Order: sequence, then structure tokens, then C-alpha cells
Amino acid sequence: YVLASNIMIFLSAVAPSLYPVFSSKLQAKSYDSIRSIYREYSRRVVILTAPVGVYLAVFNSHSLGVLYGSEFAAGGTPLAIMTIGRLTAVSLGPAKALNKSLGNTRQILILNIVAFVVNVLLNILLIPVLGLTGAAIATVVSDVSIGVVLYVYARSAVGIRVPMVKILGALGMAVLISIPFALIDTWVDSVGTLIVHSGLFAVVYFVG
Repeated sequence: YVLASNIMIFLSAVAPSLYPVFSSKLQAKSYDSIRSIYREYSRRVVILTAPVGVYLAVFNSHSLGVLYGSEFAAGGTPLAIMTIGRLTAVSLGPAKALNKSLGNTRQILILNIVAFVVNVLLNILLIPVLGLTGAAIATVVSDVSIGVVLYVYARSAVGIRVPMVKILGALGMAVLISIPFALIDTWVDSVGTLIVHSGLFAVVYFVG
């Protein structure tokens, strides 16, 4: 969970600073500017998070085994699910910050409550059957649902859109790069070699 949540660092660090920006633009009715800021922010955050997310999703068991021990490698599938969920949430852009600027705080609160209830119910249903994988699915479903609804709210209010072609391009590039790196991951057996492997992955991604 912690590893997957690291993908949200960029979003969490920058999104709060967009609240006053969106608020001032809304007051000035500069909707074109809001749409432009939203698109550019979404693009940049996905470009920065794609290599981390795809690396963890592809090399899930390997990363856990090296970092925490072989007994944790079984958590690879939940890690991959959580990572894909976080990438999806990031791809939706700073919808929460924009909704706060729009005054939709009550809706956000209600969504969080509903998502919490859904998460609990899904955990009750899925964990006995799927274990940690079920817990990961429950978390992703609730988190992504909130993101989607907030994005829809924001889009209906000011017409924002994420640059889907560029987002898919960044994610696709990371996935393609992971293929040859999957062929040379057998020598990754320590934290040091994992850092080298993931570092080279990031370098190839950004250079490419």
C-alpha cells in the first residue's frame, strides 16, 4: 500500500497549490485558462509518475521480495492492482482541488462517506475469498470511483478534459520499456541492484 501510494506524491504535493489558482480563475471566469492549467498539470504529473507506477506494476513481486524479503513477494498481485489504481487516479488530474474551488465540498464529503462504506462492504465480501488481493480491489474501486465522479463534476462545470492521448502515450512508453527490462531482471537480488535496475528504467524512459 505504501509503495503504491508513493505514486500520489506529486499529486498530493502540488494539487493544494492549485486551489487558490482555480479559485481566482473561476472568480474571473477565465474558464479557458482553467482548462489549460488542468490539461498541462495532468500531463506533467502522469509523465513523472508513469515510470514509477509501471515499474511497480510490472516488477511487483520482485520489488517486494528484494525490499522486504521473499515472504512478502506473494503481495505482488495486490501491489500491481493498487499501483494501477493510483495511476488511474493520477490520470484524472486535480479534480478534487478544482471541485473545492467550485464549492463542491459537501459533495466531496458525501462521496468520501459513500466510498468508505463501499470499501468496507467490498472488503467484507472479497477478503475471505481473495485475501490481500480482495482488499486491494476494494481500495481501488472506492478510490477510483471518487476520482471519476469528481472529474465528471468538474467537467460538467467548466469543461475540463485530460490530455488522454499524451497520458496514454506516456504510460505506453513505460510499458514498452518494461519489456526488455523484464528480460534482465534475474540479476536483481539486492536493494543496490534494484536501485540500478529501476534507475536505468527511469533514465531510458525520460531520455526516450
